[in-house]
Amino acid sequence: MNLLAGFVVVCCGMFFIAVTGVVFTRPAIVVSSAALICVPWRWHHWLGERVLPMLVRHLKLYAVGMLAFGVLLLYGVFRGGAA
Repeated sequence: MNLLAGFVVVCCGMFFIAVTGVVFTRPAIVVSSAALICVPWRWHHWLGERVLPMLVRHLKLYAVGMLAFGVLLLYGVFRGGAA
C-alpha cells in the first residue's frame, strides 16, 4: 500500500510539473519543481532544522523579503503578458 501511495504522489507531482511547464513556459519553475521532487525528505528536514533558528532570529527581514517577492511575483503575473 505504501508503494502504491508513493507511486501516486510521484505521478501527481510529475503531472503538476508538466502542467506548470505548459501554462507558464518558464524553465526555472519546471527545473525548481523537479529539483524539489528529487530532494530526499531527510535532506529537506535536515536543512529545515538548520535554517529555522536563523529564520526565526531574522523574522522581520524574512517577512520584508517575502513581501517584496510577492509583489514582484504579482507584477510579473499581471504585467508579464503585456510586455
